[in-house]
Amino acid sequence: MKIKIFGSMLLVICFMVAISGCTSNNNSSTTNSSVATTNAHGVFENKFVKFNYPKNLVVVDNSTNNYPEIYIFSGTPTTGGNLDPKNIGDISKVDTNYMKAVKDSKKTVNLNGTKAIGWKDSVVDAYSLFIPSKAFLFEIDTNQTTAYNTIKNSLIIK
Repeated sequence: MKIKIFGSMLLVICFMVAISGCTSNNNSSTTNSSVATTNAHGVFENKFVKFNYPKNLVVVDNSTNNYPEIYIFSGTPTTGGNLDPKNIGDISKVDTNYMKAVKDSKKTVNLNGTKAIGWKDSVVDAYSLFIPSKAFLFEIDTNQTTAYNTIKNSLIIK
């Protein structure tokens, strides 16, 4: 009798775990986090930006409704964030006072009609673009010159 009760309870628990797993998989597909698949054009787009990127990179979108958080990786990401060793750049929102801390020489850049400020950031060894109208910062490692130019030259701020 105890074995039948134990077996029934075990079956119910397994069923609940299976249902829970299906539910969590369905929920994760509706979140804003997504990996941009490399298509024939290498184009990324969300509600904040649109840009081309080299096909050897992976773009992860962790943006929320009000906050852009886009990570660029030189391989398949393991964490999906900027602490991942494959992370080479990101596009995110920064405090509008951010530019006061920048000591490097800056130049004004036109990004498809949007004013930006560009510089080579000596602190983090990255190419940087700040878009004042949106308080967006795009940074990518200096050893990724081709990727930086590809993204910068196609970057459209929405």
